[in-house]
Amino acid sequence: MVILDLFKPKWKHSKAEIRKAAIAKIFDQKILAELAENDIVRSVRFAATEKITDQKVLTGLAKNDKYNYIRIIAVKRITNQNALIDVAKNGNYEDASKDALEKISNQKVLAELAKNTGHWEIRRLAIERVTDQKVIVDVIKNDSNEDVCKTAVQKLTNPEMLAEIAKYQRGTGPSLVRLAAIKKIIDKEVLAEIAKNEEWSYARKIAIEKITNPKVLADIAKNDQNFDVRLAAYDKMGRTSCEEAVNDIVVNHNDAGTRKEALKKVTDQKVLAEVAIKDKDKVVRVEATKKVTNQKILAEIAIKDKEKDVRVEAMKKVANQKLLARVVKKDSDWHFRLIAISNLTDQKVLAEVAKFDSELKVRREAIKKITDKIALNEVAKNAKYSGDRLTAIEHVSNQKVLSEIATNDAKKEVREYAIFTLGNLKNPTKNSVAVLVKSLDSPESPIQKAAATGLSNYASHSPENLLDNWSKILNKVTQHKDIPGKEIHHHNDYTPTRPNDCTHQDNSWIEKNHTDIGIGMEFPEKPPKL
Repeated sequence: MVILDLFKPKWKHSKAEIRKAAIAKIFDQKILAELAENDIVRSVRFAATEKITDQKVLTGLAKNDKYNYIRIIAVKRITNQNALIDVAKNGNYEDASKDALEKISNQKVLAELAKNTGHWEIRRLAIERVTDQKVIVDVIKNDSNEDVCKTAVQKLTNPEMLAEIAKYQRGTGPSLVRLAAIKKIIDKEVLAEIAKNEEWSYARKIAIEKITNPKVLADIAKNDQNFDVRLAAYDKMGRTSCEEAVNDIVVNHNDAGTRKEALKKVTDQKVLAEVAIKDKDKVVRVEATKKVTNQKILAEIAIKDKEKDVRVEAMKKVANQKLLARVVKKDSDWHFRLIAISNLTDQKVLAEVAKFDSELKVRREAIKKITDKIALNEVAKNAKYSGDRLTAIEHVSNQKVLSEIATNDAKKEVREYAIFTLGNLKNPTKNSVAVLVKSLDSPESPIQKAAATGLSNYASHSPENLLDNWSKILNKVTQHKDIPGKEIHHHNDYTPTRPNDCTHQDNSWIEKNHTDIGIGMEFPEKPPKL
C-alpha cells in the first residue's frame, strides 16, 4: 500500500490525514466533489465540502447527504436562490430545508414554498415570513395541516379576513384554525355572532371571554345549550347590570348545574327562598338554603324537605329555640338532633337531652353547651348513662352535689370520679372531708385509694380540716398487709408506696396468690403546729 501511494495524487492517499491535508491545495471542484461525496472518512468529507463552490454539488449534498454537519456546511455555502429553493422544497432532511428557507427572502418564493412544499414544517416556517394577506388566507383555506393553518392565522391582521376564517367551514366540527382566528378578533359584533352561532362550544366560550355587552351575555347564559358556555357567560356578567337575567335563570333554567352556578350571583331573598323550597334538584336547594336568612323559610325547609342534605343545611342556620327544642326532642335522625344542639341555648332542654338522648354524640354535645351550674349538677346526678355523668362531673364544683354522687351513684367508676374530684378541691367543706373519710372503708380498693389521695391533698393545703380525724385517716391509709390465701388476687407490690410491713408467703416482692388487706399508701404525720 505504501509503495502504491507513491504513484497516486495525495488526495487519493491511503491515509486520511494526508488526503485531508491535500485538500488545502486543491481547487478543482470535481476532485473536491469526489472527496465530499465519496470519501470514507467524515473529516475528509467535511474539509472538502468547506471548499466547494459548485452550487449544484452543494445542492445535492444539502438535499441528500446523511451527515447533518455536511448538510449544514453545504447550505451555508449555497448562494443561488434557485438552489436554496430546491433544497427547501425538495430536501430529504428537514433541518437542511429549514436552513435553506432561512436564507430565502423573496416574498413570491416564500409564498410558493408556503403553498406547495411537501414538508408541512417548511410550509409553516414559510408562512411565518409571508406578509401578503391573500396568500395567507389561501393557505388557511387549502392547507391540510392544522399547524400550518394556525400559524397562518397568527399572520392575519385584516379584521374582515379574520372574521371570514372564524366562520370558515362552520358546521364541519371543531377546528383549531377557527379557534385561532376567534382569539384574534376584537370586533364585538363578530364575537357576539360567533358566541351565538359557532357550533363548537369551546370556541363559543373563547368568544364570550371577549364580550362585555350584558344583554348578549344574559341571552347566551339563558339559551346556550352547553353548560360550560353558559357558565362562561355568567362569569362575565356584572352583578348589577344582569341581576334580572340571573334571577330568571336561577328560577327557570332547565339545567341544574346552570341554576347552581347562577345562585352565586343572586342576593334577592325571595328568589333564594323560592329556589330553596321548590327547585327539583337537591344540590341546588342546598346551595340556595346556604344563602337564605329568613328564619321561617329555614324552619320550613328543615322540617319539610325530603332530602337529608337540604334539611341539614337549613338546620345549621335555624336559631328559633322552640323549633330547635322540638327537633332535639322528637326528630328520629340523630344527625339533625346534633345540628340542632349546636344552636340551642335553652339550658333545661340541653340538660334533658344530655340525660336521656339515645345517641352518645348528641348527649356529649349537649353537655358541652350547658353553662348553667344547676343544669350541669342535674346531669351529673341523674343522666341515664354513667359515661355522661362522668363527663358532667368534670364541670361540677358544688361539693354538696359531688358528695351526693360520691355516696349514692350506682356505678363504682362514677363514685370514684366524684371522690377524685372532691379530693382535688382547694377549700373542702367538713362534709367533703367526711365523705372521703367514710370512703376509706369502702369494700372497693379504687374508691379507697381515690379517697386516700384526696385526703392527702387536703393534708397538704388544708390540714386544719383533718384535725378531728388525722390519726384515724393515717392508720387507715397506711395500713397494708398481704395474707397468703386461696383467693387469687393478681397484685404487684413493687411500687414506691409499698409499706415495709408488706408480707408475702415466699418473702418475694411479687406474690400472686394472696389476699390484699388495707390501702397501703403514704400519708403525712400531723404537723406539730396543729
